[in-house]
Amino acid sequence: MKFPYTKYKDNLVSGQSVTILRPVIPIGLRYKGKVFQRYSVMIDSGADDCIFHAEIGEALGIDMQAGLEKSYSGIGFGELKGRRHTVDVEVGGHWVACEVSFCYGMVRDHPEFPEKKQGLRYGILGQNGFFDKFKVLFDYVGAEIELRPRNS
Repeated sequence: MKFPYTKYKDNLVSGQSVTILRPVIPIGLRYKGKVFQRYSVMIDSGADDCIFHAEIGEALGIDMQAGLEKSYSGIGFGELKGRRHTVDVEVGGHWVACEVSFCYGMVRDHPEFPEKKQGLRYGILGQNGFFDKFKVLFDYVGAEIELRPRNS
């Protein structure tokens, strides 16, 4: 299955606006019969794990105090602590069970401008939980991501 890269606007220090491409795709999530229809996630080959917003886990009825705790850094906001849970992830009509960490604080108030938010507005699909389930081909020039389930 193929997905287009998602276009985003980025502002340079000079004030100029440029378009950038990111491998952000829509997925669905399911946990114990509850479904979250559309969640945007970035396919990140440099991420060890799948990391989603804890608020999504809450919407699915997941106990955010339960699950193995794991710390993450390198996302740009210092350390994040997440709780590991297994959920079903739907990608292009294919459902797979994935272990993910649900983290609070992925979007925070900007320290200098409290009216602004900073952070990731989408989740992350990483090595453990996603790349072990799908073969991933990034075609930046063609602005396309190809995914193939490993079970086919």
